[in-house]
Amino acid sequence: MPLTQKTVLVLESPKDWDDWYEIVRRTTRVLGISHLVDITAATAPREPFRPECPTYQDVNPLAVSYAALDDAGKDMFKVLHTSYRTEIARYDKEQAAVRDLIYHI
Repeated sequence: MPLTQKTVLVLESPKDWDDWYEIVRRTTRVLGISHLVDITAATAPREPFRPECPTYQDVNPLAVSYAALDDAGKDMFKVLHTSYRTEIARYDKEQAAVRDLIYHI
């Protein structure tokens, strides 16, 4: 028994678009990216951007290495790097969901 069922909808005229959009809307809700295709939203969605990895200079503009940071700076860098890993995981998940949607369409 298949775990997923593929719905095929042929768009023969504009009257079919509502049904097609409903399928896309449900798919994006499952993928967690419905905010990217919400045609009822008052504003356009923000364009996804890849987070930038923190640098030592984000903590101390004079630091050229991790060793150049004091203990508080090292702790701050660890916090920034942990936050970056969380943000990049979220970004990668969203990008994978967009690719899945494109494949689905």
